[in-house]
Amino acid sequence: MSDTRKKNNLITLISIVAYVLIYFLLIYRYIPNYASIISGVFIIGLTIAAYFMYGFQHCGLNKIRKKVILEVLISVIVYYILIYVLGIFAGFLKNAYSSNILLIAKHSIIPLI
Repeated sequence: MSDTRKKNNLITLISIVAYVLIYFLLIYRYIPNYASIISGVFIIGLTIAAYFMYGFQHCGLNKIRKKVILEVLISVIVYYILIYVLGIFAGFLKNAYSSNILLIAKHSIIPLI
């Protein structure tokens, strides 16, 4: 493994550990209403940073790998469809009185992102 790759791995690991510590010590304690939004922004930012650090890995996709990717994608889509269909019938509830279209949308946006 090259020195650049080791340095990128170390930077990525340190940023994840630092975020986890900041999340549990500050964000979750003092601003819990925005914790999921901040986590989503961090994950998107980390993904973009990893793309620029590592680049897109150009390797040949054989038939087995394509099938595995397709099966995983189908499984994830079916999972979310089932969860949200069941949520529509059972309700996305914080308590017994809070089921309306805005709360359903609020609970659906974060996992879809």
